[in-house]
Amino acid sequence: MTRDTWKRQLQEHPDRPQGRQRRQLDVLFALADQLDAKTGEGNASVLDLAKAAGVSERTARRAIGWATTSGLLRRTDRGHHRWDGTTAPSGWQLLGEPAVMPDPVMVPSDATTDHDLPAWLPWVPSYGAIHSRLHARYGPASAHRCAHCCGQAEQWSYDHKDPDEMVSPEGLPYSVDLARYKPLCCTCHWRFDGAHQRSATQGTRP
Repeated sequence: MTRDTWKRQLQEHPDRPQGRQRRQLDVLFALADQLDAKTGEGNASVLDLAKAAGVSERTARRAIGWATTSGLLRRTDRGHHRWDGTTAPSGWQLLGEPAVMPDPVMVPSDATTDHDLPAWLPWVPSYGAIHSRLHARYGPASAHRCAHCCGQAEQWSYDHKDPDEMVSPEGLPYSVDLARYKPLCCTCHWRFDGAHQRSATQGTRP
């Protein structure tokens, strides 16, 4: 994924940070500028990104969190302190939406679950395609209240309960059933997904 292609994809993402969260995009553009233009790989610290974008470190972390959960970014190496007192920045890789067949014209525009799709359909909607459908049907998550804390929502969150759960090439679980998503703020989203990951590791449900 080249840097320029990733930036265009970011600008066109249906669930990109908007309104008061718009500054998060400045963080992600600053990150892209510090990575290799052709491979989209490199190193950058969250603190440096916050300074480059002129935002708080908390805003920078939220931007990274959104890009990661949206399947646009992957951390390849965690930052750490070196023996000589210096700090090694985290490693990052820009990710793109995998090449998939676009929705055929014959697919009903009101299809909300896999059962609504024609039986002959030989492919499964991608992670990004599902989020595009969520945006088309319900609008951006930021247009809703967080289902957990009633603050302003920022992201669509999967409930992790679909027995036919899908997994994207980047390892992100998702469902083709739009009823299994709810709007959450970044904080509640991180807590919810974190609780699910811990319970999955322990063999229990949150």
